[in-house]
Amino acid sequence: MNGSEAPLASVCIPVFNGENYIRESIHSVLNQTEKDFELIIVDNCSTDRTVEIVASYNDPRLNLVKNSSNMGSIRNFNRCIELSRGVFFVLLPHDDILLPTMLETFSKPLISDPNVGLVYSSYNIIVGNGKPTHLRMVALEDKIMSSEEAIKEFILHGNPVQCAMVRRELFSSLGLFDPDLLVMTDIDMWSRIALSGKKVAYFKTPQNCVRVHPGSGQRAFIKPDEHSLGTIADHLGYSPTPAYIKNNTFHLLALRYLQTLFERIPSSSDLQKLRAVSTNRLILRSLVKNLISCLILGNWTDVKQDIDLLAKMSRWAGVSKMILELLSIPTELIGRLRRRILS
Repeated sequence: MNGSEAPLASVCIPVFNGENYIRESIHSVLNQTEKDFELIIVDNCSTDRTVEIVASYNDPRLNLVKNSSNMGSIRNFNRCIELSRGVFFVLLPHDDILLPTMLETFSKPLISDPNVGLVYSSYNIIVGNGKPTHLRMVALEDKIMSSEEAIKEFILHGNPVQCAMVRRELFSSLGLFDPDLLVMTDIDMWSRIALSGKKVAYFKTPQNCVRVHPGSGQRAFIKPDEHSLGTIADHLGYSPTPAYIKNNTFHLLALRYLQTLFERIPSSSDLQKLRAVSTNRLILRSLVKNLISCLILGNWTDVKQDIDLLAKMSRWAGVSKMILELLSIPTELIGRLRRRILS
């Protein structure tokens, strides 16, 4: 690749205070079997050794960009898009890693079929030290899905897309990541791509690893207590008010995403029947678990908030359908417990 030629792929790593994981993330990109890529690391005013670590690399494919102010994580995602030149685009969180064949594997269906807009795969869940815990597999076979099939897959499996490759040109017509959706902004983007009529390719063999650790943004929004306020402030780029946190919990953000998603789906589509299923997959189980915990602890403020959200979800998804979904939760939990005991 010469300086004027667009690379096949742009891998962009938005980062803020990522000294614990950024080196592993960079290595995972530089060690790809596909060599035609650019790696753009956009630092959002880190106060740790992140910039020093990135600057220590001497690879012409790596470009470090330092923001003049902390613009928040989602606007930094969009900064990555603006800086990228590749035909295809990959957004890689600084604490996640790509497996060696990811770029090569994901680019193939995009090259062979111009109607494919997004590619993803199953993925490994790893903890802070990089140790794998389990495999998140959506389907047992490789497949290329129509727009409607892909949206159904997203609905039935909650959030199956953790690291995707997309056609960069699609951002011109679909817009950028939505800062208001915070931790739901990535699945919102992948849904918008599918709903635009583009096909979606899936690979059963994992091509990336998603790291779960106490400092992750999603965990902070799931339980926005005093221990996670710093993480939320880092995510936003400023210290939020208590009212902001109350109105932007993970469950509320997930419902906001689902409402936006179903507004985009034609009212005549059979997919509209999956509203209750989608709330169960993405919100209901963890909400009920949180509600039980709050009841045990006597945290009546959170109990009221969770009950209010449950009522709001039921009105939106359909009361009778939500009752059926609620009834399925104890059976599912008993089944999980039984499997754990027998194993």
